[in-house]
Amino acid sequence: MSGLFLLTLFINATIGYGQGLGNSPYSILGLGDLHGTEFSMNEATGGAGVSSSNGLQLNGINPALLVRNRFTAFEFAGSVQYKDVKAPGAQAQDLAANLAYMALSFPITAKWSSGVSIKPYSYVDYNTSSSSMVAGTNYPSVYSFSGKGAINRVAWTNGFAIGKYVNVGMDIFYLFGNIHKSSEVSLVTGDADDNTVGVKEKLNVRNVSGRGGLAVRVPFNKNKMFVNLGGTYTYGNFLYAKKSSVYELSRNTFPDPSFPADTLQNNAKGYIDMPYQYRVGASFELPFQLLISADYEYTDWKSFKSFGNPESMQVASTGRYYLGADYIPKFRSQRYFDLISYRAGVNFGPTYYAPNGTQINETNVTVGFGLPIGRDGGSTLSLAFTGGQRGMVSVRTIREKYLRVTVAWAFADRWFVKPRLD
Repeated sequence: MSGLFLLTLFINATIGYGQGLGNSPYSILGLGDLHGTEFSMNEATGGAGVSSSNGLQLNGINPALLVRNRFTAFEFAGSVQYKDVKAPGAQAQDLAANLAYMALSFPITAKWSSGVSIKPYSYVDYNTSSSSMVAGTNYPSVYSFSGKGAINRVAWTNGFAIGKYVNVGMDIFYLFGNIHKSSEVSLVTGDADDNTVGVKEKLNVRNVSGRGGLAVRVPFNKNKMFVNLGGTYTYGNFLYAKKSSVYELSRNTFPDPSFPADTLQNNAKGYIDMPYQYRVGASFELPFQLLISADYEYTDWKSFKSFGNPESMQVASTGRYYLGADYIPKFRSQRYFDLISYRAGVNFGPTYYAPNGTQINETNVTVGFGLPIGRDGGSTLSLAFTGGQRGMVSVRTIREKYLRVTVAWAFADRWFVKPRLD
């Protein structure tokens, strides 16, 4: 798929509200717009956090860190995103909102915590059109492309403490969902001879996979500071897939009875080969005061195949960097503003989008706050603001600028504790 085709998808796009977080022509490639596994705390710190957790809010990046949550924790969040998309000679704005995630965790024993979560893995969300005059005529042809759908990720996570300084963990997660795509070409004559030719596709996917994690916490200066190391590895499994596609001819928006719909594929079975991924990172921690984190993540998208077809000219492997900080002025203070977590971060690197072999880069900057709620501080309202850009305006690519706000409510308390009487 060429960069010119992406521009065609974009030109004359209109504002729309969809299943994802806004109209993105890039989401036609691969499996759509990918979403990481981080929750709001790590989203506000630039997506960094494979090596450390604060023990109150959940860390979705490394399953080994779950065991540091010694309270029953429930967290859910939603996101709102404004997007400005631009190509040569065309520009559009978009606004969309969606559920970000839900997660629950609880300690099983002193050295074992378990939890479940549901979060989007990817979205497909685009709705665009363009027009041009048919050579030798006075009639325009209109090209319309649309896609809707999502792949969701449901995970069962377990984290274990091995001695004082080492934690291990594993996600067993299930990916499932469906994606609908439509491509149409219309010849507009203004009379009963208007014709539209289109192909509609539906893709269903599902399968189970896994991710392992390791975290090491080394104390210094009598436990007043720590150096943390962490890493994860996600197995490059495959997805079971079924694809259906239908060819249709309509006249003046109604099906043409002389040309009935032709089923090109009906639940054709196949596989989608998924990439392996690893992430490593380190952090410096002053407990309940300062956490500075740095991560690196590599994903092997060059091995991605859909129904046996490699997409080397559409997707490419990625190596991204994440930097973030979390600061609490004075954890035991009586002043409310001293108890707030102030967060900031940045991440940058190539995306897995590579239309016609041109890989698209993305950089975003984040700020956020963890606002304690209640006298015991067991509940937290987390705010994460992310502003970023991917791609640029050129003859091959488009530019997307976005501002995303994620709001999460995190509740932590001691459940299943038997009262004791002296």
